[in-house]
Amino acid sequence: MSYENKNPNSELCDLQVVYQKDEETRQLIPRVQLTLGTTDVTFNTEETYLIALRKLYISIDSSGYQYDSTRKFGLKVKPTKVARATTITSSDKDSGNKKCSKSLSLNLNKNGASGSAEYERGANNQSEHVNEVTSNLREETAIHRVTALGGLKWEVTEPLDRSNVLSGTYLNGVKLAEFNEIKGSNHCSMVIIAHAKQRDISIELLNKSLLKFRKNSNNKNRIFDILMSKFLHNQINSEIKYSGQVQFSWSSFENEYD
Repeated sequence: MSYENKNPNSELCDLQVVYQKDEETRQLIPRVQLTLGTTDVTFNTEETYLIALRKLYISIDSSGYQYDSTRKFGLKVKPTKVARATTITSSDKDSGNKKCSKSLSLNLNKNGASGSAEYERGANNQSEHVNEVTSNLREETAIHRVTALGGLKWEVTEPLDRSNVLSGTYLNGVKLAEFNEIKGSNHCSMVIIAHAKQRDISIELLNKSLLKFRKNSNNKNRIFDILMSKFLHNQINSEIKYSGQVQFSWSSFENEYD
């Protein structure tokens, strides 16, 4: 059994994986620590850019293993039942020498039923009384920075503000999934990759004085972002062909039986 973690730029993306293997059950559990930050990159010898990530993906590719899809980390399961609040308001109005007003309110919600009633009488006043009841349904939802997607893939974001860059530790020894060896497999392997799409990479010029020499247009900025992403890709892992995304860190595991 052997494994290796590779982080060409650990300031930007640091992926550390510890593989826990049970020799009796042949179960494998990868525990992942992920820390993200920023880094400086010099381009064309004069221009320095601050690189950060707005979104990151973690993908697992395995051979000789099967996983339990119900035990993945970061699963967001929608409730099968949704509560609804209903308000019924009834009121009688009377104006003139005599006043008689009554109001009945019934509120049905997920906590049960509640209601209120009012009755008011008066004389020699032209007035009216109406009792109105309103009800609001408030549902609190947990926010996940790391969310499980289909298959063996996870998304890392700042959900309250997706324009924010990722900074800090998002996983700390987390069990992403449980893997069991397929019976009869003599060779088992796994690769865990932290990668981002070109549009999710934040690129900011630090030499502000150079901005006045650059013509600004959306088309040119988009082309420049693509060139910078290719530049980052070649710096980190030039052996893989660039396909619109950059692999920042990866971890590999291999186990072979005689």
